[in-house]
Amino acid sequence: FRREVTFGERRVDVADTIVNRHADVGLGLIVRDQVALQGDRRVHLAGDSSPWKNEYYSPANPSVYIAGPDQGLGIICQDDVFRNQATLFYDAEENAAGIKTDKLYLPPGGQHTLRWSIYPVASDDYFDFINLVREDWCSNYTVVGPWAFFNPDTIIDTPAEELKQMLDRLDVNYMVYCGGWVDWKNDKKEQKTIGFGTYVVQGDYWASFRERLHDAIEKVHQARPGCKCLVYYDTQRDSWPDAPDRYPDSRLVNAKGPLSRQPAGQREGPAALHRVGRPLQHQLEHGRDAGGHVRKGDAGRGGRVHERDRRGWHLLGRDGADRLQLAAH
Repeated sequence: FRREVTFGERRVDVADTIVNRHADVGLGLIVRDQVALQGDRRVHLAGDSSPWKNEYYSPANPSVYIAGPDQGLGIICQDDVFRNQATLFYDAEENAAGIKTDKLYLPPGGQHTLRWSIYPVASDDYFDFINLVREDWCSNYTVVGPWAFFNPDTIIDTPAEELKQMLDRLDVNYMVYCGGWVDWKNDKKEQKTIGFGTYVVQGDYWASFRERLHDAIEKVHQARPGCKCLVYYDTQRDSWPDAPDRYPDSRLVNAKGPLSRQPAGQREGPAALHRVGRPLQHQLEHGRDAGGHVRKGDAGRGGRVHERDRRGWHLLGRDGADRLQLAAH
């Protein structure tokens, strides 16, 4: 273990390098960085100061802020591994708060550096802390909106003039259908089928739903020209009923064999060239051929297609779970 501490103008950067010296054995680790508190303090986990929330997982905002009288201390993860693994916590028994992970794994002979930062702030305001982080992360930019979620059947059933008035009143510029696909109209089962992966773009089960998504988006475009419609689907899972047999090289396994299958579908690895990655890559290429252009990336790592016309299926995304944009013909 090696720790490097760097003092900057307004923050302290910590780099903890952990090395597995075993040549033939992997190493699983629990890492916990915490601050001991004196008396009662207001603690923000990813900005939330709710007293009943003692643990929280938030890769998008992996921060803990401890507010004192006219001052505060912020802690935030910096590297991708720590951001994706860290649990933000307050320990009532120890009266301590910080960041931790119980998921760190080093292969034989491997090493990794966990990077995190400490922000001393001359204020008890959480936003004074987070604004410093925003400046350091160069994330102070305008998010164009407003945006709203939509269900295709609700859009189709809403009278055109009423839909136009609603979108204009809210000044909506983006409409999003997101998460696992569920066909609430046609799926009468108590446990609904949730669509992930190649199943939603290739499976006949979703043909009607895909058509309704197309019709709903076309209706939104007619009601509010220029409004962008995004459809999200998760490529890290696949919910074909025969997914384990269809994509045997894509299953997540450990030393004991394949991991148990979850009801929502089979968990898939991120490689672009396995049997799941190839059809997803094909969808990306199809989007480009339909009039978009692809930025660097692949179907498993988040290639992005920007719409140049209103034809075809366009993939969007950079977070490993690609987004699919359906543009009306």
